[in-house]
Amino acid sequence: VGTAGFSTEGFFGTDYQSLAFDSNDVPYVAFRDLNNGSKCSVMKFNGIEWEYVGPVGITTGAVGHVSLAIDSQGLPHVAFRESPLADKCSVMRFDGSQWNYVGDSGFSSWNSSVAYVNLLIDDNDKLFVAYQEEIYDDGASVLTFDGSEWVYVGTPGFSGADLANLLNE
Repeated sequence: VGTAGFSTEGFFGTDYQSLAFDSNDVPYVAFRDLNNGSKCSVMKFNGIEWEYVGPVGITTGAVGHVSLAIDSQGLPHVAFRESPLADKCSVMRFDGSQWNYVGDSGFSSWNSSVAYVNLLIDDNDKLFVAYQEEIYDDGASVLTFDGSEWVYVGTPGFSGADLANLLNE
């Protein structure tokens, strides 16, 4: 779709790409933008070419494990591990003009890093994020946003196993 290599305006390219479609089948992609300080950037295809959604590099610092989801209003949300925040999880939402954090930035456990971040928005626009959480022996944790803060769904680290090992089995 569009021109190949549309996101590579510099030498380094991208990684941790995540693709989602809005209700009109418009494709969006979020990624760690290696040409812009490894910050998160989000683009969408406007029917002719790819364009940035908001500014290039929406985060304050480097990110990893990027996950993109779009709500029923067509607003993109992105979850990621944020390096300046000790590799904790953050979620941002585009309000039509700017990107804002959903709840606190770096909301995951205060003394634990996360990996394999996955964001989902249900049919009622409720946000859920799942990730591997170091403090719980790299077990899986799921959180939801209750309108003011991120809260665990069930027991943190419920899988009791290293997700990376589970994914490789």
